Amino acid sequence: MFLFEAPNLPHILHQEWKPKLGFDLSTEAVQVGEDLYEVTLNINVETTMEDSGDMAFICEVKQAGVFTISGLEDVQMAHCLTSQCPNMLFPLCS
Repeated sequence: MFLFEAPNLPHILHQEWKPKLGFDLSTEAVQVGEDLYEVTLNINVETTMEDSGDMAFICEVKQAGVFTISGLEDVQMAHCLTSQCPNMLFPLCS
């Protein structure tokens, strides 16, 4: 899923351009079957104007994948679901 919003156009372009960038990166993992996991990478970027606080741009990207994983202990599984799987999804978000 890709979402882009520019809620305050065109008047935002008449202000002095002093953007403040907010960036959030998170993951979700859900077991959907035996040795089967759905992992979602969430990327949210918000740009507001520093002086007025007006929202300039909002961009949200969610990329999910289903992974078959077996034979890992709890700590290794957690590392795989929160690091390795999202690492494979990240190039698809660009």
